[in-house]
Amino acid sequence: MASNNPIAIQVASPGGAAPLFSITVTISQANDGHDGDLGLIDLGDLSFSLKPVGGGSGPAIAGSEVSDGVFKFDIPAGLAVETYSLEVTLDNEYFTAPKLEDVLVVYDPSLGFTTGGGWFYWPGTGEKTNFGLP
Repeated sequence: MASNNPIAIQVASPGGAAPLFSITVTISQANDGHDGDLGLIDLGDLSFSLKPVGGGSGPAIAGSEVSDGVFKFDIPAGLAVETYSLEVTLDNEYFTAPKLEDVLVVYDPSLGFTTGGGWFYWPGTGEKTNFGLP
């Protein structure tokens, strides 16, 4: 995913829900000695889901292709205060990629209790892990 994606979204107004926002997914060619044509990946090859960790279903999400290998997913306004699990998978006959998993927190500072999130990099691998609490 793009590094400028939000990991936490503040509600639009006290007691409200999250505003409209977007998440960008960027697919890059592995440095494996094989040339790849990212133009062979279509929006329909990606599965994008955002589900509340506390249970229930997530919103319907519309996506669009920005350029070869770059896709934008618009998250509709109205997400409730919650921690959400985000998953992106690629199913394409030309490319393989591990499932991408992340978290996103929608928070309301007017509720008077602690909410937050953050990230850390695993020593030795440099893999980024996000975490959040509503």
